[in-house]
Amino acid sequence: MASECDAIPELEADAIINDDPHLVPIISTADCAPLLIACLASRSCAAIHAGWRGAAQDIVGVAVHRMVVQFGAVPSRMVAAIGPCARGERYEVGVDVVEAFHAQGLADALLPSRLPGKAFADCSVAARILLLRAGMLPMAIDDTAPCTIADVRFASHRREPQNTVRMLAGIAVPR
Repeated sequence: MASECDAIPELEADAIINDDPHLVPIISTADCAPLLIACLASRSCAAIHAGWRGAAQDIVGVAVHRMVVQFGAVPSRMVAAIGPCARGERYEVGVDVVEAFHAQGLADALLPSRLPGKAFADCSVAARILLLRAGMLPMAIDDTAPCTIADVRFASHRREPQNTVRMLAGIAVPR
């Protein structure tokens, strides 16, 4: 919750939920999926850093559940945007990610690789699966942003490991 972060400024989190129109949750990413959610019923929102580790732990479902419990949010009244992230056949991952995705039921976010034990992961597909599982409606999810690895307009740790530039994504509570 945003107010908890105010009390501990150095606190790091992969998700920030909020219902205060004076605070704007912001997350930074470089290949992980920036995921922004707003609930039109409760006027609450979330900014989520949805990387492969967060996806494997269902950070999306946890954030949506917290919005429901704390703010009375309604998943079927939520809208979401998945921002630029590592997509498709450019984000090759190892057996640890493959196993974690399979364990979380995210196999549809993996594409086969020619190398044994490896696969290509799609962070946006993983985020979409988790949003749908949390109760969001398919037409309420925007997932049209490009791949950060392929598009040089966006920060990518995979493409340029030495570059410390990150993208910021934020969302305000709907009024």
